[in-house]
Amino acid sequence: MTKFFQTLFPLIAISFLFPVAIHSEVKPQQDKQFASATQTPHEHQDHEHKAHDHEKIEIRDGQPVPQVELITYQDAVKGWNLELKLVNFVLTPENVNQTNKLNEGHAHLFINGQKITRLYSNWYYLQSLPKGKNSIKIVLNANNHGELSYQGKTIADTKIIEVQ
Repeated sequence: MTKFFQTLFPLIAISFLFPVAIHSEVKPQQDKQFASATQTPHEHQDHEHKAHDHEKIEIRDGQPVPQVELITYQDAVKGWNLELKLVNFVLTPENVNQTNKLNEGHAHLFINGQKITRLYSNWYYLQSLPKGKNSIKIVLNANNHGELSYQGKTIADTKIIEVQ
């Protein structure tokens, strides 16, 4: 395991023990070509922040529709490797919290309904999961973290991993 992941994993584990809400002073800007009438900006300090309360950003008919496929591989040693196959979507970590641009952004990883992290690349390693059935969900998000949707459905993929 690289030094980066050896450093990152304990921080993720600690976040389960000590959840902290982090609020940014950066106000997302809307791109008129990208935003739709269903997108409503909100102030984070005005409410308790839950995993799914970012606004939805509807991809309009006639625009290329992003797609995500989640593929899970059991690691040969321990854990699971997650691969994201993307169509009409580019991961742009350098633009997070910036102006939305059509079909770019990042993904959010949810395990059993709990947001775990943002994903900025096509691969992610999960060291462990609890026993039983685990729902692994990937949601595509715009630069301002709004969930992308098309025809009212969130652009996402979910897989179930059962741990004995």
